[in-house]
Amino acid sequence: MLGLLIAAFGIGAFVFMRRKAAEYQQTLRAGLMAEGRCLETYVVHHQSSNGSGSSQRRLIVGFLTYDGRQIRATVAARQPYVAGDLVPLRYLPHRPERAVVDGAPVRLGVASCVVGGMTVMLVGMGLVFALIGFVGVIFASRT
Repeated sequence: MLGLLIAAFGIGAFVFMRRKAAEYQQTLRAGLMAEGRCLETYVVHHQSSNGSGSSQRRLIVGFLTYDGRQIRATVAARQPYVAGDLVPLRYLPHRPERAVVDGAPVRLGVASCVVGGMTVMLVGMGLVFALIGFVGVIFASRT
């Protein structure tokens, strides 16, 4: 039973990650364009277990949607924007708060591949545990 729960969790994580990636790609490919103003910048540092780390620049941008709504969104950026800079954005009309910087790469990143691999391993491990449990139940009922 525990193995099936682990597998279900892994499948759920994979579906969630895939939906996020699809929404990101759709935003870059078909999203409406807007020009946002950088309101604030900060850097998020990620520390790995082996001591190395990476950092990601984040921006808080304000922009107007095509229908006149004022939106504030937090976006990741590779370029060094500062407060007051104009930032080209793309957004989906039904989710403008999930805007992305126009020109961001559409491909999957290394982190996405690592997380995808981990979810596949989690599902596999859960299914192996479930199989061991079912085989144990079958042999126990025969004796």
